[in-house]
Amino acid sequence: MATKKTEEMVEVVEVSENSESKNTSVYSNFARWSKIYSILGFIGAGFLILVGIPYILALGFGLLMIAAGVFYIIAYNKVLQASNLVSALEKSSDKPKEFKANTEEVISNLKSYFKIISIINIISIVGSIIFLILGIIFFAAIGASLSDRVNDSIKNDSSNPRPVINYKD
Repeated sequence: MATKKTEEMVEVVEVSENSESKNTSVYSNFARWSKIYSILGFIGAGFLILVGIPYILALGFGLLMIAAGVFYIIAYNKVLQASNLVSALEKSSDKPKEFKANTEEVISNLKSYFKIISIINIISIVGSIIFLILGIIFFAAIGASLSDRVNDSIKNDSSNPRPVINYKD
């Protein structure tokens, strides 16, 4: 009987050691890829801001691009903070109190990131719909204006006919 319990305890220890090394691998992968993701996000936000600068004169469109770039920088900073916390979490996994505090902070940073990105996406979708409607109205107005000009041109031509030259032999 004692042998059976000892074998079960050994299996539990082996499982916990395997899961601990697996968790360490998951933490290091998360930290590495989230850091890469945040760096790529910073680069993209920088390009968004740089492209927005010349467009400032284009009806404020550049200001929207710059504002979006700033919000993206804030969001990707949250991902970078979460990445750094997960790296620290991996190193301090033997201290349960620090582990819990770091985990809560990681989740809080990721929550902030997803909140900011969701707001930006909602604004982008609504803005796209508004610009689509404005574009349809704009091109419909241009089409109506061109149609009126063509109709006026035809009316003016019919009231003032061109002379017809008949060539007779």
